[in-house]
Amino acid sequence: ELPRPPPQPSTADSSVSPSPMSRSTNTEAMRRVEPRRFNETPRSELTPVNTDNESEVDAWPSHHAKRTQSQKAVMGFVEEFHNFAHHISKVQEEKMNEVKGEMKTFESRVQSDTTSLESRCDALERALEALRKEHGDLRTDHDGLRAEHGSNVTQRLDKLENTFGSWADRHARDVE
Repeated sequence: ELPRPPPQPSTADSSVSPSPMSRSTNTEAMRRVEPRRFNETPRSELTPVNTDNESEVDAWPSHHAKRTQSQKAVMGFVEEFHNFAHHISKVQEEKMNEVKGEMKTFESRVQSDTTSLESRCDALERALEALRKEHGDLRTDHDGLRAEHGSNVTQRLDKLENTFGSWADRHARDVE
């Protein structure tokens, strides 16, 4: 709460009011005050208390009280800002840890997939080498069979020609 100035004993005539200029200046100054901006005391609490013993100007809070109140408001704002910055830092750190965890998970997935692909490639290379070896063996066998078949056909044709030739010669002799 805002401290109130102590009542001043009235030595002057109470019918005399303060100058209209000072009253309007203070009123205008109070209109410009934004009490909710920095958690200040609302305007209703800053209104002067009129008693018979004091003037309206003397009822306003002192400059020191206003300054103290402003300092408290600024300190409250600074503390709020600090708490907000701390909260942002904490959230940022949590998100960073979350991203680091995801990166570790992805890294382990990539590592396991890489290992799996390497083992599959090795198995396929071994199977390919085995197929190449079998193909080479089959080709060698096929070439050998083709060469043998070619020589067999030639030998068979020669034998058939000889047989038919000798048979034709014999038949021609028999016909004569």
